[in-house]
Amino acid sequence: MKRIIFVLLLPLMLKAQLAFFPLSADYSVFQMNDSLAYVEFYTSFFQSNLTYQDVDDTLRASFEISISVNYNGKEVNSATHKFTNTLLDSSEITRYNQFSDIFKMALPFRRYNVKITLTDLISKNNGEFLLDINVPGPQDGFYLSDLELASAIQKSASDTKFTKNNLEVIPHPRRTYDILQPMLYYYVELNNLSHEAGALNTFDVSFSVTTEEGDTIKTGPVRSKNVAAHTQAEIGAFNAMSLPVGMYYLNIHAKDNATAGTSNSRKKFYVYKPQKKTDSDLNNLPDIDPVYNTMTFDELQNEFNMARYLASNEEENIFSQMDSSAALGKFLTSFWRSRDQQNKTAFGQFRRNYLDLANLATQQYSTSMTPGWKTDRGRILLMYGRPSEIERFANTIDTKPYVIWTYYDLEGGADFIFADRTGFGQFELIHSSYHKELNNPQWYDLISNSTSTNNGFR
Repeated sequence: MKRIIFVLLLPLMLKAQLAFFPLSADYSVFQMNDSLAYVEFYTSFFQSNLTYQDVDDTLRASFEISISVNYNGKEVNSATHKFTNTLLDSSEITRYNQFSDIFKMALPFRRYNVKITLTDLISKNNGEFLLDINVPGPQDGFYLSDLELASAIQKSASDTKFTKNNLEVIPHPRRTYDILQPMLYYYVELNNLSHEAGALNTFDVSFSVTTEEGDTIKTGPVRSKNVAAHTQAEIGAFNAMSLPVGMYYLNIHAKDNATAGTSNSRKKFYVYKPQKKTDSDLNNLPDIDPVYNTMTFDELQNEFNMARYLASNEEENIFSQMDSSAALGKFLTSFWRSRDQQNKTAFGQFRRNYLDLANLATQQYSTSMTPGWKTDRGRILLMYGRPSEIERFANTIDTKPYVIWTYYDLEGGADFIFADRTGFGQFELIHSSYHKELNNPQWYDLISNSTSTNNGFR
């Protein structure tokens, strides 16, 4: 019997279109020839979001990343990379380790719509990232390529998929720098430099960091270097944690001293530092979470309906008396804040985690008649979180399809058994070993296809 291990999703600082599986993506355009540009697409995601399965006494995750490049509604290029990650045991699942990948393409000069999709081949969970990109043609005179932000750059002893110009450049498409990734590395190419045999030409290069408003808050020294070729790479790094929390632009400035031609390239990035809440912070929390300011009365009611699994009788009674959006917003703010305090999470975090689970239930368990969060599996997911282990059993001659969810942290290990007794994909809870849920020791009779099956609960 195979065992599947689920690991929890992390709250990520992402500037992306989030689907169920958080995925980051970015791209850079480099010079190639007069008709084509060399374009790199970068992807990354956290290892802890993968589902690992027991295979031959190892843990194995399988996933694929696909890219589709479209112009005027037609696909002009595509590729798929498949991966398998094998571990000896779960201790090797590193919570903040990122898997990075790269797609390399030669593309004509124009604008494209790009879709990148990540699929976990075990859980079938997926996420996607959409990019609208511009691939400009080469310029006359000296100019800089796009700027690539990296998590590490080093001289390459061997040729890897991340190697270019004898450097291994590990992309960082998430573009968020924090205590786990404090150093910001960058890579850029200088094109059409003045280079003649026997001539000693130089170029100057420096960097600056500016805010969204254009204010300069950090500058690097101007470095003068010899020109070795018409096109050559420039790299650098600095500690991004010296900056306050916020969004910034990294700007690279370069000058070809032989022609006095200048060029600039820039890329947006983010600095994140976890903030420790003080008593003063807690006292200054808003009476109404700003997230509710744009929600309608019906949307606010629907949110509480999804949260009823957590509500006490008293909270149910209070909620039934709310007759305005402002009152509902204040009530829900207090409702979720009490869960943050109980679970020692930051303001709003418990709500976000819960609604993520509700969204997952809607995606995976909805039927034509019932939204996923109202189904038995949706209810159990929302009440107890993600199961530690899932076993799936397909329809056979002897039994109807059923699944077993196991929670290691409930009473030392509790099972929940759901079965599709009607054949329409509606899995209902037929037994649980957890004392708060339905208990039916004869549950197997309910899924048996034997003519002697007892179809009622005993």
